[in-house]
Amino acid sequence: MSLGGHFEYTLNVTNRNQDQCTVDRRYSDFVLLRRAIICMFPGLFVSPLPPKDTFIVMQKEDSDSVQDRKQGIINFIDSFVSHDVLGHH
Repeated sequence: MSLGGHFEYTLNVTNRNQDQCTVDRRYSDFVLLRRAIICMFPGLFVSPLPPKDTFIVMQKEDSDSVQDRKQGIINFIDSFVSHDVLGHH
């Protein structure tokens, strides 16, 4: 969803207790999360995020570049949720 100069991604989250919530996050939130994981777990490979496209906010939600970035963020999240160490924190 494009909101005044930035794009937000809606995540439907389910924790281990099967509690569910929906949150909206910006690309920069994922950048900060990745940095925090790298600091907390030095030496552990953390999947990269898709590159930041500065013109993505000007595109429609169903455009290829928006969909590619969404898939890249999904891959990033899946990589640490399913990770033996990171998935338990």
